[in-house]
Amino acid sequence: MELDYEGGAVTALKMAGKEAEGKAPEGLALTVFRELDEYFQGRRKTFDIPCRTHGTAFQEKVWAALREIPYGETRSYRDIAEAIGHPKAYRAVGMANNANPLFIIIPCHRVIGADGAQLGVMSAREALELMRDERFHGERVCSAAQLRTPLLLKNLEGRGGLISIELRRLAAHDREKNTQYCETLYYYLICCRSLKKTCDALYTHRNTVLYRIRRLQEDFDIPLDDPSFHADLLLGVSLILFENKGPDFFLHTPKNEA
Repeated sequence: MELDYEGGAVTALKMAGKEAEGKAPEGLALTVFRELDEYFQGRRKTFDIPCRTHGTAFQEKVWAALREIPYGETRSYRDIAEAIGHPKAYRAVGMANNANPLFIIIPCHRVIGADGAQLGVMSAREALELMRDERFHGERVCSAAQLRTPLLLKNLEGRGGLISIELRRLAAHDREKNTQYCETLYYYLICCRSLKKTCDALYTHRNTVLYRIRRLQEDFDIPLDDPSFHADLLLGVSLILFENKGPDFFLHTPKNEA
């Protein structure tokens, strides 16, 4: 396993890639792996490790709700959506679940589908199918964390009802005029509406992003001022970008912004 931390708190726990160099754990890392050993041996049901995550406000709510699921119990995506006060945002809950940076510690594996199927765990077969997609040009070795979002979107591909009329108009404009409004919307949302982070993600000047945001609202009727629409907007524009740009687009999301 590979561990990331800052300021005495764990920020990421993931399966290590083949290029990772193993070394004996010490300090905080030693504590983390000791607690994981106790957990896998059935001697621990909760973790005392100090953790720090850097998600969007919505993701943070979802991850906090996941940590409230008792050991040995499960919840559905709809249950989590209702628990955080967004009962219709269960699809967005699925995306946040797949973006979990601290697997096991934040128990995304305890979230199941309405039919009882465990949807939060990616199978090797699905990952291989994604990497064989003709639109996939990523590295030959990818971590599970890198593939979570594109895999989720691939499973939702073709479900046009998840994309609003306004977003379809926006995508058509991008195709016809070779503009980047969909990308701007995507980064603006995952960057928690931070103008600076959106500019950095797009490598674009502040005034250009401000102009696009104004047009998104005034010309394309995108409801950016209403947070209750943000989850559906993010899912819809993500599906558009997955279709138009392929899985690669989501392999290079700015660090700590997804």
